[in-house]
Amino acid sequence: MAKTGKKTSETNRSAEADSRQAILEAAARIMATKGFSGTSISMICKAAGCPASSLYWHFSSKENLFAEVVHWKAGYFFSQFDLDDTSNWEERTIEDIADQAGRALEEDPLFLRFLLLLGLERKDMPEEVRKVIVEVRNSARLWWHALLEKLFSDHNPTVVRLVAEEYAEFCRSLIDGAFFAWDFGDGPDMRKVFRQLIVLLTALSEKIALEDTKAEAVPRAENRS
Repeated sequence: MAKTGKKTSETNRSAEADSRQAILEAAARIMATKGFSGTSISMICKAAGCPASSLYWHFSSKENLFAEVVHWKAGYFFSQFDLDDTSNWEERTIEDIADQAGRALEEDPLFLRFLLLLGLERKDMPEEVRKVIVEVRNSARLWWHALLEKLFSDHNPTVVRLVAEEYAEFCRSLIDGAFFAWDFGDGPDMRKVFRQLIVLLTALSEKIALEDTKAEAVPRAENRS
């Protein structure tokens, strides 16, 4: 009897998990095209094949659901790059990391699509959802910050810090625009964009190194004279 009860409990938990995941996936698909304001609970329930009572069993409100969707999609996306532990990046090239990022955006465009769409609605966005979006956007900036630190690691620490702080926001914004063009259908694939951006950043690194070499040569020449 006890075994039967345990099996039933496990089955119920599994069904609840499946129901919750179906709601998250349905909400992500709809909000990627209709945004927050244009997405209703009834739309999500219809797409997920569940009653509203089931949705409210898992999520306290529409705002809570959308916040959880953003957390879920962002968590999956960034987990591919070990954002919280970049120590193993030493074993990988910048090109490999950038190529993986571009491929991830192409394979799961819903993540950045609904994030940018929700960002356009930020003035009318509930505070709970807005805070999550800001948090995720900041995670993207930190990802670029870590990548730039790796790319410019041969320079002195001050240069590394200044470049990472200056260009992390620029890189994130450039990818946002490139994604819009790619998703619209008239832009290059995202892996190519990431590769081209790395080429430009590498050229910047070489230019800084050259200027540093020239700056170091001036005092030596003055001392000899």
